[in-house]
Amino acid sequence: HSQPPPSASPSPPPPSASPSSPPALSIYVYNLPREVSFGLDDPPAKAKDYEVYRGGYAQYATELVVPKLVRQSRFAAATPEEADLFLVPFQGLARFYAHKKSEETWHKTGEEYVAVVEWLRAQGPWFEREGGADHIWIFPSGRGASIFPQWRQHIPHAIFLTPEGDTRSGHVEPRHKDVVIPGYRNTSAMDAALLARVANEGAAGEGAVMRPTMLFFRGSFTSERPGEEHFSEGVRLAMQETLAAFRMPRHLALARSQAAAAAMATAAAGGRRRRQAAAGEGGGGKRGGMDGRCRR
Repeated sequence: HSQPPPSASPSPPPPSASPSSPPALSIYVYNLPREVSFGLDDPPAKAKDYEVYRGGYAQYATELVVPKLVRQSRFAAATPEEADLFLVPFQGLARFYAHKKSEETWHKTGEEYVAVVEWLRAQGPWFEREGGADHIWIFPSGRGASIFPQWRQHIPHAIFLTPEGDTRSGHVEPRHKDVVIPGYRNTSAMDAALLARVANEGAAGEGAVMRPTMLFFRGSFTSERPGEEHFSEGVRLAMQETLAAFRMPRHLALARSQAAAAAMATAAAGGRRRRQAAAGEGGGGKRGGMDGRCRR
């Protein structure tokens, strides 16, 4: 799908109106100084793709967008004294990619996380008060907390927001303290017709629409990168083997084929109408030329 322009960072939607009653939960979002944030919350115009979550990095923008959403919400605490929870807006995955080409990637990224923890400890009693258990950290990729190799020493009890909920990795406890979240999707950059179609299909109810594609997967099945010897714990390889052996029942295959043909015909008809409308705006001569090209 189309991405935001190079100079733009993903932006959250406007905050909803605050109700009259106070929130049951309040969250304080730290304002990290540049020496530990590296200015990623306000990147320069010529920032790298991974610094503004552009292209394939867009899915990781939760580490930028979630703090913005919390700050704009009614759950935001103005001071740490008012807070029940604390959100640390460190964009660790962006820093990980900054070091990716170095043999010391894991070492350098871990050092930067440790510097953030030390800064938190210097801000007052808030971090030590609960041993960091009321502090929220965002790990927006399948690597999870592994990009902070020393996390067990410094934030073992913290709350992690992460898209991977596989407990076998040893990095996440979704049934105990952590929260599994989806990757980021910038819907403002998506085709409006696609969003409308999804909304209409959802309103029609489950089973009312036959889609031609059963499953789409984009990602790596294995990894030879340092520190990822047990990439996905073999889950993705098992999925690949299972799907490679899968054969769809004939009646479903036929129905999906018909649905695909109908979708293509609808799209083609819409394209013809748009071309005809555009040709009509340009005058009769131009319209005739367009029709001729279409016939050929």
